[in-house]
Amino acid sequence: MTSSPLGCPKQKSSTQTIEIRVVAPRLNLHIDQVIDCTFLALTGNKPLLKKWDGGYVKHIAVYFLVLATLGLHSWSSLAQEFARNITMAKEAALNKKLEDGWHPKLNLGANLSFGSSSNVIGQPDGDSKTFGANLEGSLIYKNGQNEWQNSLKYIGATTATPAIPRYVKSNDELNFSSLYLYSLKDLDWLGPYFRVQARTAAFRGEDIRPEPKNYEISSNDGTVKSTKTGLTTFQLTEAFKPLTVQESAGAFFRILNEPKLKLKTRLGLGAQQVDASGQLTLADKADTVDVIEVRELPSYQQMGVEGGFILEGKIDEKSTYLLTFDFLTPVGAELKEGDDRDELELTNMDLKFKLTSKVYEWVSFNYEFNLREQPQLLDETQITHLMSMSFAYTLF
Repeated sequence: MTSSPLGCPKQKSSTQTIEIRVVAPRLNLHIDQVIDCTFLALTGNKPLLKKWDGGYVKHIAVYFLVLATLGLHSWSSLAQEFARNITMAKEAALNKKLEDGWHPKLNLGANLSFGSSSNVIGQPDGDSKTFGANLEGSLIYKNGQNEWQNSLKYIGATTATPAIPRYVKSNDELNFSSLYLYSLKDLDWLGPYFRVQARTAAFRGEDIRPEPKNYEISSNDGTVKSTKTGLTTFQLTEAFKPLTVQESAGAFFRILNEPKLKLKTRLGLGAQQVDASGQLTLADKADTVDVIEVRELPSYQQMGVEGGFILEGKIDEKSTYLLTFDFLTPVGAELKEGDDRDELELTNMDLKFKLTSKVYEWVSFNYEFNLREQPQLLDETQITHLMSMSFAYTLF
């Protein structure tokens, strides 16, 4: 490698990759020399003008080159700074503690599906339609170490199929919960709680068949009370029945309280009242084709040990999950004659999992799983799955 008349390193080929590194504290060249070297390096040591030395064209060209480079660097820096500010703002919002005062929230949602078949082997001709709605509202009041959380949730859906063309409810659950927490001054992760919860269905429940059936009604002990014949629709439950109300008090523990992961547990004493008088449930036997057996549901009260946990997590900016578990183990439950189940076998359990992923701000994919055990009401495990694409709007 040789040098140009200006003392700049001369490149062997104009196609050779050029790497220029400038360290400001070690820069001893005059600005004209820097410009000359830079321009000659970019042009392969071939001046564009005969009288290049001392001309103004070289200065103007390099000035524009420097301004363009600085401009791109400035816009890149501004974009990076803006992205950092957005990230910091989101993290600050997540880390922000609940302020004193009232905090209302109301979210309305709807989902629907439609299917149609014609001349398909093994399927009846017609349309299948499902319409659903959900409501989630909360009202939180905070004052110092006191926190009062109230929530109201309803989820419902109705479906019509070619086999049963009329609309039949496929989901119907109404929940209300009120929880009071008092955080200890020196141990804000620990304190007493008081909780009231109610659960029911908002509409009546029916058993609908495409062909007329006979219904055999039995009491809770299995004694046949009556029979109804030739029905395609048979009412099982009334609106707001059965109704389950729970009260509890004890101590809560905030195990995790991170922006992306929260875990809270509780343990205490609880009571439960179930009002199911006059309500029926299916108890159909497989060997009776034309007869549908139904039996009455009991009403009862329980007291015992109550507890549970709430796990909230954030997968990314669009996806969240919620896992809750509640139990009540009764002590000294009053059972009918011949029922020898112990306290563990009579334990009430309610496990819920919800996954939400936003497709857009107002459209989200939802999956909900619910497993419920109420042995004294129904000695069967109640399981529901719900997968939907919801259109939601947050009022406030």
